[in-house]
Amino acid sequence: MSHWSKIEESGFILGMEFLLKVHLWFGRRILQIFLYPVVSYYWIINKEGRKASRDYLLKIANYSSDQSINGGLLCSYKHFIVFANALIDKVAVWSGDFRLNDLEYHGREAIIKHCNENQGLLLLGSHLGNLDVCRAIAAVRKNIVINVLLHTQHSEKFNALLNKYGIYKNRTN
Repeated sequence: MSHWSKIEESGFILGMEFLLKVHLWFGRRILQIFLYPVVSYYWIINKEGRKASRDYLLKIANYSSDQSINGGLLCSYKHFIVFANALIDKVAVWSGDFRLNDLEYHGREAIIKHCNENQGLLLLGSHLGNLDVCRAIAAVRKNIVINVLLHTQHSEKFNALLNKYGIYKNRTN
């Protein structure tokens, strides 16, 4: 198997468009009804993605004291679900359907302390995090500037879809 970064973006554009419309018309709760069958199908047919997920989770398990993280099939399935929810979070942030009360993030006190002392921070994120949510947090405090460096090669279809529906209308590149 090739490195995960070599795996091409997959996904049926009409399916993504349908799910985006469900979110825009009916909201996240209704979208969640569709999320599990779609992710389940994708997880089952995507052998290479499943293998990359399991390899990644095994590496994380070696550095984590959390016994629930492992390279098992159930953990990999949950990994796919978390990734799908991160995409939904991205849509929610950019479409304005996001409330800070819905947010849980760790290290909040340290981040606030650095911001209050006008110190910069370097935050590293993965696909399990969401840098777009960081931008929404920063919008609460007008004196915070966030510069994000993203590798977008594997999200071109998704980003094109968000652009098509004006979701990225306030985005600066």
